[in-house]
Amino acid sequence: QKQLDTVAAQLNRRPRKRYGYATPDEMIKTLLVQ
Repeated sequence: QKQLDTVAAQLNRRPRKRYGYATPDEMIKTLLVQ
């Protein structure tokens, strides 16, 4: 489980083109603030 958590964290910190090169974590924070 620890390895899966590490991989998930790495993927969530990777910028995505579909989000304007923001990370999924940044997008979630933006959506929660609205």
